[in-house]
Amino acid sequence: MTEAEKMGDPHFLALVQNLHVSVFIHLGKLEDPSAGKAAVNLEAAKATIDTLRMLQEKTAGNRTEGEEKLLEHVLFEAQMNYIDEVGKGEGKEEADKEESKSSPPDVETDQTEVGAPDEGS
Repeated sequence: MTEAEKMGDPHFLALVQNLHVSVFIHLGKLEDPSAGKAAVNLEAAKATIDTLRMLQEKTAGNRTEGEEKLLEHVLFEAQMNYIDEVGKGEGKEEADKEESKSSPPDVETDQTEVGAPDEGS
């Protein structure tokens, strides 16, 4: 088997690499070329990771050593970065909760005096 055959099908490798880049765009790690800026879209990132997992399952037993290594590496890196981004969001939510605890919201109180009940009732 030649070195090129060990690496695998160039179309498969390109597909995995394209999905890898897509995950990083959705995680805001790379600039989105269509928007011209980086933005986080966790739902799209998760869907792309799920696609990579599905590809791994559907091609099990039919990948070369190079394809296997690339797919495992890409999935691991994508999942770890996804977890990192989700953690950042949870950290922000916790910070927001702490901030709201330390400074209570403005509450309007009713300043009307309580008088004797109407005698006509």
